[in-house]
Amino acid sequence: MRQDGSKQTFIFDKKISIIQGFILQEIEYDNSLSMSD
Repeated sequence: MRQDGSKQTFIFDKKISIIQGFILQEIEYDNSLSMSD
């Protein structure tokens, strides 16, 4: 059995979750800015 495929999807999932984390942080940051206005 080759495990390359599962490894690649794992890395891909990790990248996506990191990107989503950044997006969520940006949204929260924007919200806090508009709240203080």
